Amino acid sequence: MKLTLRITFAYYYCASFIVGLDCNRPTVNVYSGGNYGYDGETCDEKINAKLDEISLQLVDIEKKMAETKFSEFKVIFRANAGVEAQNLVVLWEGTDGSNADVPEAAEVNGNFMAPYKSTLVENWGALDIRKVKFAFYEEGIEVMTLIFNGIGTNKNNWFDKDRIIQTPYPDMLTSSFNHFGVNPGAGNCGGNGRCRMWYISRNHGGCPNDAGWVAVTSHEACLWDTSYGPAPRFLYSNESGFTNWQNNFPVGNASVMAISIQAGVL
Repeated sequence: MKLTLRITFAYYYCASFIVGLDCNRPTVNVYSGGNYGYDGETCDEKINAKLDEISLQLVDIEKKMAETKFSEFKVIFRANAGVEAQNLVVLWEGTDGSNADVPEAAEVNGNFMAPYKSTLVENWGALDIRKVKFAFYEEGIEVMTLIFNGIGTNKNNWFDKDRIIQTPYPDMLTSSFNHFGVNPGAGNCGGNGRCRMWYISRNHGGCPNDAGWVAVTSHEACLWDTSYGPAPRFLYSNESGFTNWQNNFPVGNASVMAISIQAGVL
């Protein structure tokens, strides 16, 4: 009995000290079994209430730590195939926005026809950009997606082979390229606007030998440039690696392209 009482007193003294409660040693009623503090409230009740409070605080902390530290991907540039209101790379590289105040213009379902460029593009350096997604869509569904490391980039140099984070083409990670860029000089983008943009090419060698993975093209140099309707055309390999653009007709041909960013949440 003495040992039990000593253990009971020690427990309440230590527990009260730990949780910061003014809970004095209990008076033990050996008949009813209640352990009571001097104010009539049991130490069990005080300690358990405090522990419940601490537990809820810990759950809240864990929830906040588990929450994403980054925003969702936000579309900042979108265009439809066959609707070339102006050359897309000229629009991208210029300083003007396009339909930036029209919310539905950023949607990738293809319903809004004119190109969209958010004003965020021209504030790239102030956005704490972590990732950049370049994707093609069909009926609002991604059919080809590339994700790049956007840390420390500007609006043009993120589209680089050394920044690839995610690709549907494993060979893209080890291959050589003759073109990989937003405006890689494949045609005359700044002149007549007939060129290949956001172009990832493995090799040229005459049109029947051209091979690669991704092309936004308004070029008219090759049959494979012009075989999919009016410009711009959003072409991609529908194989597990690069494709021969001309000999593997038809290649993937999407209705919508979009560039999206994921920025750090400040």
